[in-house]
Amino acid sequence: MHGELDYYHIWDVIHSLEEIKGIADRLKEKGSCKNASEIYLALVRGGVTAYEEGIDDSDGGMGGFVIECIHDFNECMEQIDDISYKNKILERILDIIEEEDYGLESQEMLYSIVNEQNIHRIEEYMLGKLEEKRKTASDFSYKYKKRNAIETLTALYGKIGKPEEKLRLARYELADKEDYARVAEVLMEEKRFEEAFDTIKKGLALQGEPSFSLNKLYFDLAGILVQQKPELVDFKTSLDIALEMLTRQFNEEEYEVMKKVFYSIAKLDEFKSAMMKSLKNRDGAVRAFLHDKDLKTAIDIIRLEPGISSWIIIEVSKEAMDKGMVEESNLLTRTVLERGWADDRPPMKQLLNAMIKASDMDTLRDLCDRIIKKGSSGTAILLIPRLTEKAPELSGILAKRFINSMPVEMVTKVAIAVAEKTPEEGVALCRMRINEDILRSHVHYGKAVFLLTTVRDIYAVKGNEVNWVKFIERFVSENKGKKKLIEIIRKEFGKVL
Repeated sequence: MHGELDYYHIWDVIHSLEEIKGIADRLKEKGSCKNASEIYLALVRGGVTAYEEGIDDSDGGMGGFVIECIHDFNECMEQIDDISYKNKILERILDIIEEEDYGLESQEMLYSIVNEQNIHRIEEYMLGKLEEKRKTASDFSYKYKKRNAIETLTALYGKIGKPEEKLRLARYELADKEDYARVAEVLMEEKRFEEAFDTIKKGLALQGEPSFSLNKLYFDLAGILVQQKPELVDFKTSLDIALEMLTRQFNEEEYEVMKKVFYSIAKLDEFKSAMMKSLKNRDGAVRAFLHDKDLKTAIDIIRLEPGISSWIIIEVSKEAMDKGMVEESNLLTRTVLERGWADDRPPMKQLLNAMIKASDMDTLRDLCDRIIKKGSSGTAILLIPRLTEKAPELSGILAKRFINSMPVEMVTKVAIAVAEKTPEEGVALCRMRINEDILRSHVHYGKAVFLLTTVRDIYAVKGNEVNWVKFIERFVSENKGKKKLIEIIRKEFGKVL
């Protein structure tokens, strides 16, 4: 496990290590847990060393192997009652934990060996290393190290049933909001809810960036306390924290807790009014009212504010359709299309079909004009096939503008639909695309011939064989310099040339 281990050799190493681990597994099965634990511990130590020396563990194979060894080590420790042995290997485990910062969960080994005899040694060691880190590390690095060390120690004291010691460690260096959140969590675990709530308020009063964990704990505790002592929960403080959380993101579970708190202090309507008017995350505001099945308010926000994301509008449109609010759903669907939406995966496919079916010609014409003005080829390609049946003339207008972006099969369908009323319009569409294809490259000649076949069929349906002959003769004359194209055309349509 020493030396440079690159991506291509890592699995050979892991397979070799698994043979060694197999020895420990067999020892564990036979009840020889001390011997097995020595091997597991050596493998964990080697894994950390490999990471320190720059192993390329892109696939996570070595990490998974080390974590498995830690798990098996802990199973051995659960079977060993010899406290002196656990105390004996403690220093080796602490050294591994101190060096490991690769997400290998090495601190888990402490939970299987901690006891009243060695907990103070663990604390002394970890706080001593933390003190050393304070002198040399950056402020960020020190905070990170402190958080890991204190969280580990509080969990260890909890493991051996020492709640006061656990709280003592949680209060280590109360410097920022996250420190206060840590203390509040411990107090909550001990059911000391009012103390925890007071601790959270002190943390919130500190200067600095908002703390997600402190904000969430505030409402978790407020949800508990408001049932017996609603006077402890201040509306303004609660509202400020709620809006801050909802500005970051909308979470249904967190939102339900907020509503429960505001309802309990008879301020739910004020909360929703503030959310409607003041929440910076307008997508979050729409999601909240959508979650509450208040479609009218969600739709009102979308109509008033152009910045709502298209995916949110689609969600609201789908909900409106499901509730029978067809006109509102169609309006929201058109709003998304006018922005240039080009994806008809569900539920948009259903919404788009319903909108086309329900809209009158003036509405569809206005929509097409907006799409042309914006230059949204993807949106046009969504609409064209759907307009072909209901409004072929509109599909033809879109096709003319976005002819080069369309699949050639779609051009054909539109041309045939338009030609039922105006044959020359259908032919003109085909000719526009043919001209583009033959100018691009000879590799597109096949598409041109395909469209010429469509032109022939359009004339044939109307009984205009003479016009077809004139068309193809003129086309050959105009493109006689493209010998390969003419050769293909004579082979395909030679009878009329």
